[in-house]
Amino acid sequence: MKKIFLFATALSLMAFSCEKEEDQVLLLNNTCTVNRPLEELAWLKAEVQRQEQSTSDVAKYFYIQQAEYKQQTVFIYNSCCPMCSIIVPVYNCQGELLFYLSDKPEEGQNIKNTKVIWKPKNYACTDK
Repeated sequence: MKKIFLFATALSLMAFSCEKEEDQVLLLNNTCTVNRPLEELAWLKAEVQRQEQSTSDVAKYFYIQQAEYKQQTVFIYNSCCPMCSIIVPVYNCQGELLFYLSDKPEEGQNIKNTKVIWKPKNYACTDK
């Protein structure tokens, strides 16, 4: 009986520790404490509006990605323009430039869970 009690106790402790771990993952994935970053982060919303109003021929190649970098949410302005040489900036939740990927290519290895969160209506690239 004592062994069953110890086993049940150990199993309960493991179950609760797994729940905490899941909570930590949810917190990490919480984008800058907002649910809709494109609408709720003023600087990001302004950038999307600026991109949508662009009349440049290459605007159709630009897109914005959201990712995780060293346990923080970041936003990457990227492009798939076949004829452009671009510098890819990485911003934090406050809209502050962290670095350019071209200046620190090794930091690209620390960028995880990348997803496209905005692209123009006339997007000319294959989906990423």
